[in-house]
Amino acid sequence: MNLREAADGGDLETVSDLLEGRYDSMRPEIVAAIGTARAWLDGDEGDELRRRLDLPAGAGQVTRERLAVDDQHVTRLVVTAPDGRSASVLLAHRAVLTELEHAIGLDAPRDEVMERGLHHDDPESQDWYRAIYSFTSDRNPTLSFEWAAVHIADERTGVRRFVADVLFFLLMAEPPFIDAAADLIRPRLALEDDSWALQNLLSAYTFHQRGPRPEVTAHAGHPDPRVRVVVAGALPANDPLLLQMRTDPDDRVRQVALFNAGM
Repeated sequence: MNLREAADGGDLETVSDLLEGRYDSMRPEIVAAIGTARAWLDGDEGDELRRRLDLPAGAGQVTRERLAVDDQHVTRLVVTAPDGRSASVLLAHRAVLTELEHAIGLDAPRDEVMERGLHHDDPESQDWYRAIYSFTSDRNPTLSFEWAAVHIADERTGVRRFVADVLFFLLMAEPPFIDAAADLIRPRLALEDDSWALQNLLSAYTFHQRGPRPEVTAHAGHPDPRVRVVVAGALPANDPLLLQMRTDPDDRVRQVALFNAGM
């Protein structure tokens, strides 16, 4: 499979493998593959598969299969014609496009990359993860932090989830803005009403701000166990609240609390 074929199929893994260490020598192929991947963004993937099968609009059987890729996943879309012929594609063209653009230094604006990540509204998809990687590994981290500060209280839940992920991965790299990030996140912890965004804001915050901080312990009774797991993981072994969390109804919370308590 060549680069254009991999891009056409939405196959991020193969695209990444083909690009490995060959950016300069493959520039013409990369430019062509960018056009191929981008062409999938403007229409319906099922309609394109029908066109390739010479089927009318709405014809054929459509199936979707969720495929695991490391700690991410991608959806395979299949259209099957009445005569048994089929065509399929992996729905990761936005991730592929971002990967290809980065390979030749043509990174899209952050807002555009974020919208690619949000397209499927799935924080575990390849599109989402590749967009996050673009913010945290491919660019100036301080500028990415400044971007996150602008969007942390966005009215769209998906944007706030994305920002929380960006902040978490930025802070894992020991950046120069640790204190500024803590000041940014701290007041948001009392306001965020989405569990996914909250757990990642807490994870980002407690990566460096350890101990029984009230803005963290306030969430020890949160209804979502994913949030309580983060709280339990941030508490010192002798904290009375951690002792209480050892009897949490959720097994994951209990395990983290027991581990953190040294038991």
